[in-house]
Amino acid sequence: MTQIFKIEDLSHFTGSGQIFKHWWHRQFVCTEGIQYLAKVAHCYWLVDELALVILPELLKQNPDNFYSIEFVAHADQTANISVGDGNGHIYLEKKINWTDFPVKEKSIQLYLCDSSDYYCLMLASEY
Repeated sequence: MTQIFKIEDLSHFTGSGQIFKHWWHRQFVCTEGIQYLAKVAHCYWLVDELALVILPELLKQNPDNFYSIEFVAHADQTANISVGDGNGHIYLEKKINWTDFPVKEKSIQLYLCDSSDYYCLMLASEY
């Protein structure tokens, strides 16, 4: 039986007892909440985009210890990723030309934090 993704389910994740290493980027890990999001919403591509495309660009252009990420999928099957410092300063914005992400027009807030050994991607409720 396939789970149906509901954005409200993300708020159940607070803290994380386990981290998951990215399959390619050795200095990128994610939390249990991100694993749930990727699995149930079928968006491992979003984790890959953040690990393999966006993080390297951020580290070149705007190295920081903390990034606030907003992801929104739209009704026209496009999406936007916006990355900033959490205080209103936007470092990077990227348009995704096509996605089948199951929730439209609702923002998902993620954080990407440097823990000196790796960058950890987490849901806002896990921070």
